[in-house]
This record gives sequence, C-alpha cells and structure tokens, in this order.
Amino acid sequence: RHPVLMLHGRTWSSVPVYHLLGGPHSNQTGELGETCESRSTMEALYDAGLQPYAVDFRGFGGTPKDWTGGVEPDRCVCDAETVLRWIARRHGLL
Repeated sequence: RHPVLMLHGRTWSSVPVYHLLGGPHSNQTGELGETCESRSTMEALYDAGLQPYAVDFRGFGGTPKDWTGGVEPDRCVCDAETVLRWIARRHGLL
C-alpha cells in the first residue's frame, strides 16, 4: 500500500475532517435504526488500496498543547516532517 498523509487546517481535528463515523466499517446505525453510509475519507482511501494516515497538530483533537500553550506554524511543519519520516521508515521508503 502506498502511504498518504492527510493534514487538517489549524482549527479542526483529523477525526471529523477525515474519518466521520458511520457505515459498514463501523457498524453504526442512525436514530431510526437505518444503516449509516460511511463518510470516512480514510476508509475510502484504504479501500482504494492506499494506506492513509492523519495527524492532529498539537493542541487539536486528542493531542495536548505543548509548553507554549499555542500552535505555531513552524512547529506544525516540524511535526509533519517528523511524521513523514516515520511513515517513510514504516513503509521501507528510507
């Protein structure tokens, strides 16, 4: 599988942007018992033969803020580069 890294904007977490729950992969049903269609970009990319990854920048989603308490663009770039290196090692690309 070819890896794909998805990065969200600075005001959202990766989960609501790329992995909305529902559909056959999560066995979710609506309030009236109807089957919910998947709205997950990550599931769609995986089903298409890719290996998706999504990262939350510090202080968004499930990640804590760092010691500064803020989100700095340069820090986000460094974090994205670190994740890209991790993905490359995991997939034998480095």
